[in-house]
This record gives sequence, structure tokens and C-alpha cells, in this order.
Amino acid sequence: MSHLYLDRRTDELRRVQCLSFSWLGCCLLAGTLACGQSDQKASDSGTARPGGEESQVVKQPKEAGQQGRPRPESLEPRELLRTALAAYRSAPAYRDRGRLFFEYEQGGNPGSDAVDFAVAFERPGRLRLDVYQATVAVDSGALRAHITDLPDQLLVREISSQVGLADIYADEILNSVLSDGIAGRSPQLEMLLGEDPLGEILLEAEDLSVLAPQSIHGKTCHGVQIRLPGGDLVFWVDAESSVIRRLEYPVESIPGGRKLVADFFEAEFQPSQDSGLFTLAASDGLSEVRSFVPPALPVPPLLGKRVDGYGFQGLDGSTISSVSLAGKVAVLDFWFVACPPCVERLPRLQAIYEKYKDNPQVEFWAVNVDDPNLPDERLQETFQEWGVNIPIARDLKQHAASAFQCQAYPVLFLLGPDGTVHDVETPLIREVIESLPTKIDQLLEGESVTAAVREEFETQEAAYQQAVAAAAPGAADEEETGVKIAPPSDPTHFVRESLWTVDTLAAPGNVAAVVGSAGNPMFHVLDGANRVVEIDHAGTIQGEHDLGLAEGEVIAYLRSSPTGQQFVASASSQPQCHLFSENWSPRLKLPEAPTSQSALADVQWCDLDLDGQHELMLAFWGDSGVQHLSLDGELFWRNATLENVARVAVIPPEISGRNGPEIWCAHDRGTIIVLDASGEEKFEFPFENRFLFSVVAAKGKGEVALCGLALDPRGRVLVVGLDPRGRERWSYALPGGTHGTPVEILQPCDVPSLQPAEWVAVGADGSVHFLSPQGALVDKFNTGHQPRGVAVADQAGNAVLVLTSPEAVSAMRLGSG
Repeated sequence: MSHLYLDRRTDELRRVQCLSFSWLGCCLLAGTLACGQSDQKASDSGTARPGGEESQVVKQPKEAGQQGRPRPESLEPRELLRTALAAYRSAPAYRDRGRLFFEYEQGGNPGSDAVDFAVAFERPGRLRLDVYQATVAVDSGALRAHITDLPDQLLVREISSQVGLADIYADEILNSVLSDGIAGRSPQLEMLLGEDPLGEILLEAEDLSVLAPQSIHGKTCHGVQIRLPGGDLVFWVDAESSVIRRLEYPVESIPGGRKLVADFFEAEFQPSQDSGLFTLAASDGLSEVRSFVPPALPVPPLLGKRVDGYGFQGLDGSTISSVSLAGKVAVLDFWFVACPPCVERLPRLQAIYEKYKDNPQVEFWAVNVDDPNLPDERLQETFQEWGVNIPIARDLKQHAASAFQCQAYPVLFLLGPDGTVHDVETPLIREVIESLPTKIDQLLEGESVTAAVREEFETQEAAYQQAVAAAAPGAADEEETGVKIAPPSDPTHFVRESLWTVDTLAAPGNVAAVVGSAGNPMFHVLDGANRVVEIDHAGTIQGEHDLGLAEGEVIAYLRSSPTGQQFVASASSQPQCHLFSENWSPRLKLPEAPTSQSALADVQWCDLDLDGQHELMLAFWGDSGVQHLSLDGELFWRNATLENVARVAVIPPEISGRNGPEIWCAHDRGTIIVLDASGEEKFEFPFENRFLFSVVAAKGKGEVALCGLALDPRGRVLVVGLDPRGRERWSYALPGGTHGTPVEILQPCDVPSLQPAEWVAVGADGSVHFLSPQGALVDKFNTGHQPRGVAVADQAGNAVLVLTSPEAVSAMRLGSG
């Protein structure tokens, strides 16, 4: 059962889950287990498809009913769970060791897999977590982590003295490993540190009941059975200590699933005696990094080798083997039905198939690796839905895993006429599409392509090693961003005049520009993570505001209201945003009841009912979706189908061309989901060979008033121009490298004196790029500094550009020569 997709590009790591139930998820263990094939369309990880299920827009949450089977009158299931939660919250310490055990059936044959885990915790700030491929140790305000699949990296981060879930899940790759395993996130940590770990479960419960007591690990335990839409979840709670000794997960939604159980051996609320347990020392061969770097794909073991001993069966009854393919160039693409990336790659491969389908020297086969019991008709229906007619073969004897050594799907093999493997591709990205016909033609001409392919893998490995070195703690600006800061240069067409410089800020960051008195701009600049400085149009500091954030709270970006009379501020991975008045007095934290499963990724001002009163649109990385709130904290609606939303843009009708405002959501699947003003999903815009992680709307009325940000396979940030139907019009590549601090990379440039520029983008090398509505470069220059923030404002008809660096805040006038 190896239906797992893991795209490990040098600067991009995505895991596509087949099934997800938050921390009680059932996406199976990486390496050993994987996402099971499903007869339903896999959309559970948050990406809805046109024509799929309706968006789950929560407008009035309902309390779950408690009717059901009889239960002992003396025990109430909710009270048992509340007592257990209170025990975890009040416990000074906790420790266990345990095992996740999964039983399944595949092809009529039973199977099982297991993985051990261990958790140790002492309040307020000591933790040891060993689960899946990760080891995490926290002590004395320092977090260290190691991942088995990243054998040469040791994550080292400073955190607050009181460890929280946000600290543990802050790193994207570590979060993926800890969250996407056989049973999702560690339930022990959720009970110990989560804000409301049982809230969503009880909200979705169709029925709760108490089961007859059982002896588990020698302790009498009460069972609390929670009937959920995806099956039954059972907590076995120790009758004496209220510690959880066993969890039985629902398996109804896992094809072939029979049992999924977590046993918590030796679970107890008492301190660990081994203080060394909470340390994770560096060892030979480990490089310390501030954040995990996605690994480069290793050179495929079969590259340059001949493959024999396999046989696949075509739907027409033919046999595909080394004998039938002898003397031909063969493209074998291994796929399964419930595979989101297969939906993306196979239609692209179809275009290449069309070029060669009449060539008797070339064969294409889409080799399906689903359970043999899945009917052929289901495969044909799937291809019809996807618009693909590549011949289908079945892997009835699991030769993909044995002969081709496949551990993850989808994957493509290119075989030469003698059966030698000349290329192996996991992500089918633009470069692969463009190069595959060339490689096929070279093989038809008797040439070999293995040397060039091997060089590509080696180049990726070298780039990976450089990225690891650049992620080392204490690296200089050039090393921190992964790119050398470009030397200062002047713009080619614009005239640049320095206006003022303020060098008294300790740590300048992002900037929000508002219209001040007499129509002059005022610039609100972050100074560190808990302070804002007001600078007027002449460079004079007009105010300094300590924001009074609680311990562990930080701010990385500012959003001013359209009138400039209020501000909202937050940072990625924070649970809430902060609403401030015009003079930076704190008003409210939103959402007022955050969940531990999600972190706030973005917040934008909006006016969805067009009544002139502004509201807020919140997007979450996690399972809290997208939320529409009033400035008093009232929840108007929440779209619960979307997960891991990185950025939202509120599109007014005059830009979208449709009735009413729209909310465009960029999320972890790289597409744009469009919601209407009531939160209902209306469209999904996929992007050929693009992974969009941001979308921005301009106020101007240019040909293109929408742009996205994407990563290309080389790790460069692309500015992508979009039309109102989500179609890509153009793209512009920024210099490669990673910004060392959170920076608003792309902003609208609504200043008439800079026309035809409509967008301003900041490169990690300190370059500033002005782009037209058609994506043409209007002008650019290099600041000579690591960029920390940028803002463009109009001052008496002149464009003022404010830039922040680690040393200063500087302003310049830009205009035509």
C-alpha cells in the first residue's frame, strides 16, 4: 500500500493527503503505509473541485445531539471527556510510550503495519516527542528536531520558555511529518497544550455513548464512543487517573481498512527522571539549520539499468512486459484513481501521447496500481472525467513495487529500446513536459539520455547542499536569504531622488502607508515584533507605540483599513490577529476563540455587503478554513472545506466582472479557490505547471488587476498575471533565493506618476521591479540591502517609495526622467 505522493523539490515540499480528519486523520504512514486508493473523488484535504461536494460553510454551529444507544446512567460521555481534558491540562508532567497499529486487507490478503512513538512533557517548557520519522526535544527555550528522511539536518530554534503547539508546528516540513502520518497529530500534545482539542470532534458528533468498562494494560477504563460522519472514534479513559490508554480511530473511509488503534503504554501524569531526555545534541554529519530544507530527489537506483521480470495487463487483455516492449521506446506512468497529482499530470502527458500515438516505435501506458478488485470500468470512467485516453494497464502482481522499486506514486519511467531506464520523473512539471519529447526523439535516434538526466539530479543535490548551508544559524544576510545581495544600481528610466533616512529603529520591518494630514502620506513601520513607529512624509518620527503583546505573540505584517483609521496586524503561525485603533490602541484579538489545529496565515480588510462598513477576512493554515468577521468579532460565516490557505484577496465586482465581491484563496494545493460573498465555493482555478502560494488584487484599472506568486522548479519566485477567470496571462521571474524575513513581496503600485507600472515586486537580492499590467518590466534597480519592507505612496502627485533594510528606513522620490 504505497499510494503516497511526496514532491521533494529543492525549494518546494508538498504532501497531498488522500484522507484527513485533523489530528484523528487517517492518511497513512509515510514510507511504510500511504494514502489508500478510494472509489470516491479525493477532495478531503481541502481542495474542492468544480462539480464536487458543496462547500461546508458553517454559519450557525449546532450542538451535537446526544441521543443514541442506552448507557449507564451514572456516566455521561461528555463529562468523562471533560474530566480527562482537565487532567491533562492540570498535570505538571506526562509521559508514555505507545504504538499505532493498523490492520487492512488488500487484494483479498490481510496485512498489518505498526509504528512506535513516545511522548514526555514537563511544564512549562520541556518536551520530548518521538513519532513517525521525527524526534523533537525542547528545553530551556530551545527547540531541536531531527527527521529521518533529512539525515544531515538538525533544526535549532529559540522559543519562549513556555512551549506551545505553535512552536512545535512552526516549521513547514516538521509540521508535515508530524501531521500527515498514520493518525495525524499527536493527540497527547493536543490534550496537554491545545486550546480546544475536543471542540470540533464534539461539534461533528452524531452520537456519544459510554461503552462497558474494559481492562487495558491492567487498568480499568471507560470507553467513550463518538459517532462521526467518517466512522466511530473511541477514547478509553482510565477510570482512576483519567489518562487516555487507547484510541480506536474510524476506518470506514480507508479502503481495505480493518482496524487503526493507538495504545498508550505506561501513560502517566508524573515527571520523567531523565533530564537528558529533553536534549538532542548535534552529532557528526548533522548541519544545524533554522528551518528544514526540502531534500533533493536522489538519483533513481534504476537509472541506466535494464528492468526485466515484470508484466502488466492492458484493459484490452494484452500483456505489457520487457518482451512486448523490446525494440521500442516506452513511457510508463504509474498512477491510482484517488490521486490528486495524477489529475494534474496525466492530462499534460496526454498532449505528448498525441504526438507519438501513431508511431509504432513508441508505446505509452498508464499503469494503474489500485487494488485489483477495483473494476476496470472505474478506471475508464476516471480517464473520461480527466480527458485522458492513454492506454491503461493493470499492475495485478505489484511489479511496480518489485521490478521498478516504486515507493511513491505517481512516477514516470522512460525506457529505451533495450529496456534500460533513461529517466524517472516524480513531479511532471513544465521542464519535464518540454524535455520529454526531446528525450524520446533522442532514444529513437539511438542516443542515450541517462548522462544528462544524472547530471540534473546531481545539480539538484548541489543546490540542496547550498540551501542547507544558507539555512545555518547566524548566517550573514547573503547566506540567510540563500542569494547574494546585488550591488546598488540606479533605475534605467525613472529618476530617483533620496528624500530622507531614519536609522534609529532597532529592527525595521514591513510598512503600511496611509494618508495623513493635508493629504500627505504617513508611514507606519514595524520595529521588531512588538513595536510600531510612525514616520511622516518628511522623515520625522511622529509616534512610537509599544503594542503590549503577550509572551509568545509577535507581529510581522500590518494592514491598514481603507480609511487609514484602523490597523490589523499578525504574523504567520500566530493563532490570532490584533485589531488596533488609529493611534495603535489595542481593540480586539481575532478570532476570539482560536483553535490549536490552525494558525492564522493572512488577514485582509473587506466590505462584502457593500454597505461602507469594513469587515475582516481571515485565512488559516490548518483546518479552520476562511472566516468572515465583523470588527466586533462576530463570525458571519466560515468555509470549513478549505485547509492550509496561505493568502486571500478580496476582489470587487468591477475587477471580477461578476455580481458581488469574491474571495480568491491561494492554498497548499497550488490552485485558487473562489468564494462568493456568502462563503460558498464557486470556482477553482488550477494552474498548468504552477504552484501559486499567493494572490494579490490591484486597485488600478489596468488590463490585468490580479497577480499571483508562484514557485518555479528552480526555486525562483514568479509574479504571475491573472485575468478575472483565473487564466495566466504572463509571468515574470524574480531573482532566485529566499527572503530572510517576512516581506510583502508583491504590492499594487497605484501611483499615476509611475505609469505604466501597476505592480512593484521585491527580490530577495534587494532588487525592486516595476511591472506593467501586461507583465513587461517598466524599470528596476538594486538597493544594495537585504529587503525588509516596501511601500509606495502618492505625495502631491509624486511617487514616494519607502524601503526598509536591517539598518534603516529610507524614502525616495521616483518619477519620469
